[in-house]
Amino acid sequence: MRISFTLNGVARTLSSEEVEAALHGREPERVFDYAVEVGGTWYPPKQAFTTPLGLTYRDVNSRTAYGYLSRLGFRVHDRRTDGPLPGQGE
Repeated sequence: MRISFTLNGVARTLSSEEVEAALHGREPERVFDYAVEVGGTWYPPKQAFTTPLGLTYRDVNSRTAYGYLSRLGFRVHDRRTDGPLPGQGE
């Protein structure tokens, strides 16, 4: 799946395959309130979104990254409404 969007005035595209390839073999950073599952691993949305696009964390907030990753079909999780991450036992 591929989406097109404008972020900070720049037109961009991103595919689920690009996200998966960019995160393959990368350790997830610490997950706080929002998470996205990529390849069976939970990542912070900012990490999953900025890595394939070559952006910095300052370029996007977690909620925006969460929304775009959800549009790409990834399983997303909001700890405040969904509770602990599945399989994390928190």
